[in-house]
Parts: sequence; C-alpha cells; structure tokens
Amino acid sequence: MNTNAVFGCVVKGKGLIAGVAAILMGGFWAPVSVDANEMQVVFEQGRALFFQGKFREAKPLLQQVAAADPRHVETQAMLARIKLQEKQGPTLMDKLATVTLETVDFSDVTVPEALEGLRELAKAASGGKVVPNFIVRGESDMPQRINLNLKNIPLTDAIKYVAGVSKTVCRYEANAVVFSGS
Repeated sequence: MNTNAVFGCVVKGKGLIAGVAAILMGGFWAPVSVDANEMQVVFEQGRALFFQGKFREAKPLLQQVAAADPRHVETQAMLARIKLQEKQGPTLMDKLATVTLETVDFSDVTVPEALEGLRELAKAASGGKVVPNFIVRGESDMPQRINLNLKNIPLTDAIKYVAGVSKTVCRYEANAVVFSGS
C-alpha cells in the first residue's frame, strides 16, 4: 500500500500522518510551486494597495507572499503595520468612506475652497460625526480654478476626483488628507 496516498489525498513526501491530518482538516494538502514572477506580481499588488491605505485588500496578498517567503522583510514590515492598524481601529480612509455626499457642485473654485466645501458637506451628511482635516501644500503648483459636479458619491471618491481634476496628489495620513501640487 502506498502510504502517501490516503483516500485520494496525495501528500507528496509527507507520509500517512500528514495525509490523515489533511483529510481531518477537510482539505487536501499538496505542495504548491509558485513562480517567482507570479509572487512578485502579487507582492507589487499588495504593496500598491498598502500604500493607498487599503490595508484590508492588501493583507491577503501580502500574506501569500509571506507564506511563500517568510523572510521577505518588506512584506513582514507591511503585515506588522496592518496588524497594528487593526488593533488601533479604522483608518482615516475607512472613516471617510462611510460618508456619502448627495451633491457636490463646485464651479470655478480653488482647491482649498473645494476641500473646505467637502469638509462642510461631510459634516452635514454625517450629522457632525465626520469632519475631515485637509492640508494643502504647494498651492502655487495647483490650477487656479476647478469645476466638479457629482451626485450620491462616497466622500473618499469625491476627494479622489478633486485630486484628479486639480492634477494634485492626495495622501491619507493618520489624521488628515494631504494635497500637494504635482
């Protein structure tokens, strides 16, 4: 009898005990060889999501990388940061994403004026519970005036659109969204 094949569960090189354990755990265990290029793609996707503040989406991708290479330092550092963030509670982006703005209608406004408008709209939409902080850097590098007309949109998407039409970069920090000229 082949002790490496137990009830159709093939456990290469792990023997009968591992095969029984795999069956008892309800799954089939088999070594998976992952192409290094595929893992690099997974890492880059996880890293990009991490730096966008999308920790929830980044975590499973980074966990895949860590499983394939437990000594990958950058992955371990990002996972540690995610774990810390989970203990601390929702990120600023998570909090702002809970607010939906009925109407955003900015015509011929500066970026700081648009952000002040978003701040007031968020405050009204959340009943005063969510009042975002915005920091503007390099205002001279920003266009003089912007226009924006949106309906029923999450606050985070409205922020993204302000950055897009003004050709600025926005970054979520712990307590504020920072806009800087590109």
